[in-house]
Amino acid sequence: MVWLWLLSVAQAAPFNPDRPGFSDSTGAVPPGALMTELGAQLSTGGGASVLGAPGLLIRGGLVEGLELRVSAPDLAIPFGDGDIGVGATGLGLKGAAEVGGIAASLVGTIPVAAASSLEAGLGDPALSANVGGGLSDSLGWGANAVVQPGAWAASASLGTSLGERAGAYLQGAALGGDDVQPLVGVGGTVMAAEALQLDLYADWLPRSGANIGAGIAKQW
Repeated sequence: MVWLWLLSVAQAAPFNPDRPGFSDSTGAVPPGALMTELGAQLSTGGGASVLGAPGLLIRGGLVEGLELRVSAPDLAIPFGDGDIGVGATGLGLKGAAEVGGIAASLVGTIPVAAASSLEAGLGDPALSANVGGGLSDSLGWGANAVVQPGAWAASASLGTSLGERAGAYLQGAALGGDDVQPLVGVGGTVMAAEALQLDLYADWLPRSGANIGAGIAKQW
């Protein structure tokens, strides 16, 4: 997301994690570099709570502005009764470019395999477009749209850098499908070391519940 682009200016190499936040970042991993992202999210609503993890995404830079992406199956672990759910392994590509101060990326992902030891769903392919830019030295904006079979989503965000090593954001989103669900979220990041980011976030979905999560991103 765009506040991460503001922070990346101070890095020795471009650093553009996709987490946290609803949208992907507008930057790609540099050629020959590898980024690992993972985290956990607690979702509550309707009298139930579910822990999602590990949120593992591995991104490898191929050429300038192009990366290969592999995501591991996420587990959905209910508190109380209910079966553990598992998502699909995903394979994707991300292309990124910047023109006239506006950064943009396009991400395509397809499910390639599902875990066999638990009840598994193959998931759906998805395509997302992300744009963003700077409003000042410390403030930026971002927006994105995601489409997949039977569903869509759109979001907008404002982000700010809090000194040289921290950032925060506010986002709003609409999640579409059988019904349209609004989402409001806040979050923050801290650069714990060179190319090592920690994050914490919370989302509120007025019609269905709330999410709180944390994670880490490291570029090698």
